[in-house]
Amino acid sequence: MLLTCNMLLFFLIWIAAYGNTLTISSTVNSTDLESEIFKGLTINSSCETTHQCIGKLVCVNGQCQCSENHIWNGTNCNGEKTFKSKCRHTSECDKTLFCIYGTCQCAQINYWNGNICVSKMKSNETCTNSQKCGGKLLCEGG
Repeated sequence: MLLTCNMLLFFLIWIAAYGNTLTISSTVNSTDLESEIFKGLTINSSCETTHQCIGKLVCVNGQCQCSENHIWNGTNCNGEKTFKSKCRHTSECDKTLFCIYGTCQCAQINYWNGNICVSKMKSNETCTNSQKCGGKLLCEGG
């Protein structure tokens, strides 16, 4: 215990004598920051190959873009959320869906056909159930 106290006292005296500045050296220099590890193009940057784009971006028609069924959230490409998935913003949902009350849903004038939101049917159009009918229309006898 006495040795530990002596070491602490020596350290405090050394700090008082030589100042309390701590210098940390780094082995990273500006040329390292330009190396391939640190390079990467972000969303909408011009590219020739996918390897030039960062994260989950791919090179599409000469620009870094999210791959199909993925959306840019401002930082990364995330998978689009499907019908009835929880959401915070419409941009998270599949292209035909809206974030309504925290859930990806079709707009009121549309219905989910199992793949996308489509317009509800009008009077005298062939239907299979009332959910597909617009306004106050009902599906009766097809």
